[in-house]
Amino acid sequence: MELIPNRQKAHYIIRDVGKRINKKVFPHSLRGTFATILAKKGFNPFEIKDVMGWSKIDVAMSYISMVGTYVKEAFRQKW
Repeated sequence: MELIPNRQKAHYIIRDVGKRINKKVFPHSLRGTFATILAKKGFNPFEIKDVMGWSKIDVAMSYISMVGTYVKEAFRQKW
């Protein structure tokens, strides 16, 4: 059983949640937030690309660059 039957229904649900919290929320912003969280948690660009289903690494790199200090700190700790 699917929780959300189609993309349009998902869009309506997300939009309604945004109205309840008085914020503009849309599906793409949730994907971006998830990608940013992955970058903050130290996932490498190839892992983020694969999880998100992107064909190019450039997109993952843009999310990693947005969280710069978190990634730099993770890099420092690992080295």
